[in-house]
Amino acid sequence: MAIKGNQAVIRIKPLILWIFAASLALAGALTAGGWYYRHHREYEEQAWKDLNAIADLKVKQVIQWRDWRLSEAEFLSALPALRRSSADLLTGRAGRRAWPRRF
Repeated sequence: MAIKGNQAVIRIKPLILWIFAASLALAGALTAGGWYYRHHREYEEQAWKDLNAIADLKVKQVIQWRDWRLSEAEFLSALPALRRSSADLLTGRAGRRAWPRRF
């Protein structure tokens, strides 16, 4: 069968359109994938920076809390009445006297 010139052109046009549409879809998918990968890396890096900043703040907070507890322990250990009461409590003599009266 011989194909006339007009019929061949009509059959080739849909094929060219399909190839063009598939190329466009592939280019769009590759562009979207590259954009996603680049921005995903940026978001991930920013999330790590935020987590590191939070961790640093928490470390400072724990150090400050520990320093406060140590200073309170130093202050309370300097009180003679509390030292005696603590010694009485540890030796089992605390029940003999009411320790709040000693302060």
